[in-house]
Amino acid sequence: MTDLNKTPSKRIRSDRADRPEREGGGRNSFDRDFQGDEMDGMDKDRKVFARKRSCWFCEKKTDPDWKNPASYGWLISEFGKISAGRISGICSGHQRMATTAVKRARSIGLISYVSSFVAH
Repeated sequence: MTDLNKTPSKRIRSDRADRPEREGGGRNSFDRDFQGDEMDGMDKDRKVFARKRSCWFCEKKTDPDWKNPASYGWLISEFGKISAGRISGICSGHQRMATTAVKRARSIGLISYVSSFVAH
């Protein structure tokens, strides 16, 4: 009977001494470029933030409905993927409703699974 819980022994690499040293002593170029007080001249406290998009459904005071493909059709890419809420700017509640509406419309056949084609 063998013990299945034993782990195989790990081989230690002995060829590390044979490998040539990378340029810069193993540090990447970012570490070499920005060391010490060299960053004082840069605006390191300044951060750029994008303005938050407002939800399209909240502005129109509507909800995505699976019976009306025009209400959620613009959320589907040309490959048939549902765009993420951070890309489309929809709030999380309406994103969940839109995803459910798209999936219901796909199962019924109103919209395509593989492209943004909408049946008329």
